[in-house]
Amino acid sequence: MTANQVTVWTPELSVGGVEQDFKNLAEAHKAVHWDAEKNYAIQLLRKSDFSVKTAQSNPVSVQNAVKNIAAIGLTLNPALKYAYLVPRDGQICLDVSYMGLMHLAQETGSVTWAQCKLVHEADTYINSGVDKQPEHNYQAFSERGAIQGAYCTVKLLDGDYLTHEMPIADIYAIRDRSQAWKKNQSGPWKTDEKEMIKKTVVKQASKYWPKVDRMHQAIEVLNTESGEGIEFESENIGYTDKQAEKFRYYLSEGSDIEFFGYFNLMPVGVSDSLYSSFPSGEKVRGKKLVTEKSEAGRKEVMRLIAMAESDDEETREGALEGLSDIERKVVAKWKRYIEEMDEYKRGGGGEMPDKPELEQA
Repeated sequence: MTANQVTVWTPELSVGGVEQDFKNLAEAHKAVHWDAEKNYAIQLLRKSDFSVKTAQSNPVSVQNAVKNIAAIGLTLNPALKYAYLVPRDGQICLDVSYMGLMHLAQETGSVTWAQCKLVHEADTYINSGVDKQPEHNYQAFSERGAIQGAYCTVKLLDGDYLTHEMPIADIYAIRDRSQAWKKNQSGPWKTDEKEMIKKTVVKQASKYWPKVDRMHQAIEVLNTESGEGIEFESENIGYTDKQAEKFRYYLSEGSDIEFFGYFNLMPVGVSDSLYSSFPSGEKVRGKKLVTEKSEAGRKEVMRLIAMAESDDEETREGALEGLSDIERKVVAKWKRYIEEMDEYKRGGGGEMPDKPELEQA
């Protein structure tokens, strides 16, 4: 090549430039392989002239996306529909589908089984209670009416079922606060709304699953590079100094139940802000600790609630023995909240119950 020649960054050249980086990153899990993913990546980039032009104008974004594939360990195989390379805002981004997130959770051992479904106004949906799958009946090939919400059910390693439900208004509220939607109100929310609804619910549900690094990396990529995240600082959804102090105290010094109660029994905007409040060098470790401690507290609370509802008198009496006053409050408030939600979902009338707060400060 002479001094006057300019490198034309074809998709093949851009992808090929990260072969060794890819292999080094994938060595940790061996879930994806260079030869296959290289071909899938080039195939996706060659899918349209727009993708080719974007890749040529921003080859670094191509290489970053391919390295993310290796780090996360999620294949671009188009037949599986787990992940894609898409042109967005002048760069090539790695996009992970809701099916990809659920597959990743299962493959890494965070959960053993997962599903996510939409609920329409003509469906019959019943929450069956704690640690059970919900009942969802519908006519698959008939008009089901407008979407009312969605839910994600997973089976944990201990055999418990965990269901996260979201009404459509809450899903749209998250969409409206995302960076990508606020910028131009277009993209996948316009072209693939049902898939994005499911992905929103899976991402929210995953906060309560046992956290693994690859799952965390996938969601970070979606929130940062794909514009699905929420900029809490720009929204000024804040928390008081006292809330931040207690959050840090319960995280480091409190029991699992105390932390679960303080973190989960507070407004979602505040808990999300606190979850994202760790300094840049501590974000991964801090978020992992929050998720693990919250999940451990949830399991213990559910175990104590089951004991309190036992037919055996001795078991019932021993349910709250040895607990601190705060732990007793958490168990009582969460038990009451579950009862109110069960009553509401069975059609007991009235408004949806508000989630209680452990402390008002």
